[in-house]
Amino acid sequence: MRWIFLLTLCASTTSDAGETAPGPIGKAMPAPTPTPAPAPVPPVVTDQPQEVERAPFAVDGRIHLDALVGAGTLGVGLSGRAGKTFDNRFYVGGQLTLHPELGFYLGAEGGYELGVSVAPVTIRPYLGGGVAHVAMMTGPALWTGATAHFHVPSSRFVVGGDLRIVTGTWTTSFALFAVGGMYL
Repeated sequence: MRWIFLLTLCASTTSDAGETAPGPIGKAMPAPTPTPAPAPVPPVVTDQPQEVERAPFAVDGRIHLDALVGAGTLGVGLSGRAGKTFDNRFYVGGQLTLHPELGFYLGAEGGYELGVSVAPVTIRPYLGGGVAHVAMMTGPALWTGATAHFHVPSSRFVVGGDLRIVTGTWTTSFALFAVGGMYL
């Protein structure tokens, strides 16, 4: 009985060319049929709005210079700022503000750049500290504020505004500046 099973097993093989070989007891066996490829899966269609991927906010890591002109409770002011924004969006820089009638303040600033995804605009809240000489008094000064920059397309220039609150030994004041700047 075992011999018949082995003979049947050996006789029912197919050659490499796909031809039939004699099967059990001399009968021909058909060549095996190939398995069909799976049907392609159609894309899923939904009525739900698809979320559009936005490009991440690109940080410009070049040195940045700003010139500011404005006014506030200390009178007309002229200011200059220089700094750098790092890849992690943190800004470090310094500034000097001159109020011709009352004095000046200067010091270091630190901030964080926030990008607006619908326009080439950055908003940077910041905190600064340094020394001031205002109304014949010299002492420490602290300021906080925010700068908004519109990046002029296809150029290295920016325009915008700056709003800040400054406090020191004289009192607390605020100022609003127009900003023009460039990346080096």
